[in-house]
Amino acid sequence: MPPRDKPFKSGRNEKLMSLAQLIQESPRLKRLGLMDEREQLQIYTRWPEIVGEPVARNARPLRFHRGALTVSVRSPAWMQELTLLKPRILENIREKFGRDLVTDLRFTLQEFRQG
Repeated sequence: MPPRDKPFKSGRNEKLMSLAQLIQESPRLKRLGLMDEREQLQIYTRWPEIVGEPVARNARPLRFHRGALTVSVRSPAWMQELTLLKPRILENIREKFGRDLVTDLRFTLQEFRQG
């Protein structure tokens, strides 16, 4: 049995790559959007940083599909406010991620608990 501290060798002289490196170097996987999943997750975790605490307490990212981020909003007044802030929020996302990860924001009225 081979020692466990050495990586398995297939007999070929190949460079071992992490899964992240493989995804970054594969055009096909890029087209499938697998690279974007980590950044999409960061939109949820960095939401207060992207929109600011007052907005984050009243609006939360709900789902992300094909570049469109759907945001649940606490009240009609906040929905109106976010509609006006939409260009600024998209710009903040662009600045944080260095590209147009989110191409559209959609707002839906939905009550939610704080916390």
